[in-house]
Amino acid sequence: MPTNGLLLTEETVDFLVRNNIEVSISFDGLWQDKNRLQLNGKGTKQRFFEKRELFKKLPGVSCHSMITKGCYNLLENHLWIKEHFGFNPELTLVRDVGTWDQDSVDKLKVGITEMFDWYIENPEQGMPYFVLFYLRHFLDYHSKGVTTDNCGAGTNMFMFSENKVVPCTRFKDSPDMIAAIPKYAQMPVCQTCEVKNYCKKGCLFEQIKNQGPIVELCDIYKYTYREVKRMTAALKNNPDFKQVVKEEMEKEYEDGYEY
Repeated sequence: MPTNGLLLTEETVDFLVRNNIEVSISFDGLWQDKNRLQLNGKGTKQRFFEKRELFKKLPGVSCHSMITKGCYNLLENHLWIKEHFGFNPELTLVRDVGTWDQDSVDKLKVGITEMFDWYIENPEQGMPYFVLFYLRHFLDYHSKGVTTDNCGAGTNMFMFSENKVVPCTRFKDSPDMIAAIPKYAQMPVCQTCEVKNYCKKGCLFEQIKNQGPIVELCDIYKYTYREVKRMTAALKNNPDFKQVVKEEMEKEYEDGYEY
């Protein structure tokens, strides 16, 4: 269950624990007061410190942080959230049309490299979730040959929103966008891309709005997968890295895959 966590109380946490509900806390750490203001315009970062003890009681709690323009210090934020809240934050790109330009992409690449450099030098300190997220795509292809054409909206994923079934909640008020899914579910330009075997292709709703792939996001994805390859080559004999790969492979095996 995703939540910003700010209204959690002892009573609601007890309910979540009793019913074994896993919670994802939407928290951007150092970027919080830039990205997630209250309706009155005030920041929310300090309020998260007031909820820390409640967060610790939640079963399977995770932290979801959004990377947008101006949020380039990925490593600093990762380490800050980990130090103060104990989360390995799921740093996720904002994928909306118009979010990124070439200047912001170039600055983000510096932050991405810094994150990978840190992990290559410190694999014993644990893999940042940002790195693991893209490594998983690499393993999906190389371990079981899995590729993907789109995010799954309207093809192998549906959601229930406002008493109707929709491809995902973004499509709930857009019948014309739903009708366009077959046209954009498999885009020809993706078939010749260097990372077609790994890339999860971003948000289909935003790509339909853009009438094709969002080139700035494509640039970020390509760069990040190159960094995954660089990391894999550098750490292929490192026991900590090999253990992460082994655990990921075993996780997938438990889900029914064979190698």
